Amino acid sequence: GFLGEGDCLLCGAGQYQTGSGRIDQSACLLCGAGKYQTGVGLVDEGNCLLCAAGTFQTGAGMVADSNCTLCGTGKYQTGSGLVSEGSCEACGAGRYQTGTGETSQESCLFCGPGKYQTGSGMVAEASCLLCSSGTYQTGSGQVDPGNCSLCGAGKYQTGEGVVVETNCSLCRFGEYQTGTGMVSAGNCSRCAAGKYQTGSGMAVEGDCSLCGAGKYQTGEGMPTEGKCSLCGAGKYQTGSGRIDQSACVLCGAG
Repeated sequence: GFLGEGDCLLCGAGQYQTGSGRIDQSACLLCGAGKYQTGVGLVDEGNCLLCAAGTFQTGAGMVADSNCTLCGTGKYQTGSGLVSEGSCEACGAGRYQTGTGETSQESCLFCGPGKYQTGSGMVAEASCLLCSSGTYQTGSGQVDPGNCSLCGAGKYQTGEGVVVETNCSLCRFGEYQTGTGMVSAGNCSRCAAGKYQTGSGMAVEGDCSLCGAGKYQTGEGMPTEGKCSLCGAGKYQTGSGRIDQSACVLCGAG
């Protein structure tokens, strides 16, 4: 027979037992999902320890914190004692997360300037998408391509992922551009014949200057007034913006 209480067997790790006079191990209850217990002979469910923030546990009767599973990359979890992977929160749009077992939203990193991300639960910076040609983006954590700003009139941009407006290239001398979000130098329009333009980044055709009196110009996209041709000897021209030599009038007899 049994001689004393010392002959009573302890419930094992991962278990507890609240009653007395139990006759077999089936009376020992398993610590529930989201919990574990390393000790033996525990008398209350409150002795079961909660899996820490950043983890979850789907099983019962777990005997060590190593049985708690880390929330995966792209996710975090602020609570404790979580019972399913679905309890892990996905990092929001405009962010990504490369680690596991993260415990706060602050562990989710922002996509950098020149980028955006519409999805959630992203696991690498490569998941951040580049703003397209003709645009730039100065902020971080952007969630939509609409957050990428268009290069302004008189400018264009051939690259992707541009981070400041100054990276937008200016249309050259002798050209102008009325639109926004342009993607190549070919989108810049040339000043018409009879005109020239000395500046860059011009936004309207009105920025093109007319060749003056006594001059004409047959070509387009002229960058200086010096490209305007003079009427020849014995001729004059009173107007401006003339496009060919026929505008030069012969001096009269005498």
